[in-house]
Amino acid sequence: MLALLIVAASFASMFSYCSHSHCTYENSARSQIGMLQMAVKRYALEVGMLPTNSQGFESLLAAPHDLTAVESEQWRGPYLDKLQLPVDPWNNPYRYCRTSAKEFRIWSRGADGLSGTRDDITLPSS
Repeated sequence: MLALLIVAASFASMFSYCSHSHCTYENSARSQIGMLQMAVKRYALEVGMLPTNSQGFESLLAAPHDLTAVESEQWRGPYLDKLQLPVDPWNNPYRYCRTSAKEFRIWSRGADGLSGTRDDITLPSS
């Protein structure tokens, strides 16, 4: 009987650890998405437009080659502290999509690595 209780307690502690680890990964992804959103907004404020889908996050590190002369002068990046793009806690790149001239979406594909599934992580772009 005592052995059964010990085994049950072990499984319970393993489950809570895995659950805690998953929450930590999600919180880390949300934090990084928030940081990327701020960088995109700063880029848009200075350049006068959001990065295009083809420019993506690379435009936060180096001025895109397809900017106009005026936009190139306004680019004051890099807009990230590190000169490399972060990856999500599952070691996948974050995704960027400009949905309109003034709106964009940044997300992590979550633990399964697939876009459009329930474990995707995103924040409102406000």
